Amino acid sequence: MNSERVSIFDALGMAGDLQINGKRKNVLVMREEGDEKVFAQLDLTSEKIIHSPFFYLQQNDVVYVEPNKARIVGGNAGAFLPYVLSSISTLVAILAIAIR
Repeated sequence: MNSERVSIFDALGMAGDLQINGKRKNVLVMREEGDEKVFAQLDLTSEKIIHSPFFYLQQNDVVYVEPNKARIVGGNAGAFLPYVLSSISTLVAILAIAIR
């Protein structure tokens, strides 16, 4: 990090932003304080976030952005689509040959 104080927005920007798939109202920050792990749910759309003790990140903080349902459901669909289309076209070709 280039500066001592890095806000959650700075960190997300350095990581490549949230994209369209990230839930901005449900961001989890995990922090170790002594022997305890402290968790905070943040709403990045709220103006109250700047008053949160988790607005400025500390060393070893972990930020987790929950993906929205469209990303969860459609995340792997593109990987199987070529196989499905190939199988369908093969079946259609076999049926066309069998009918002649």
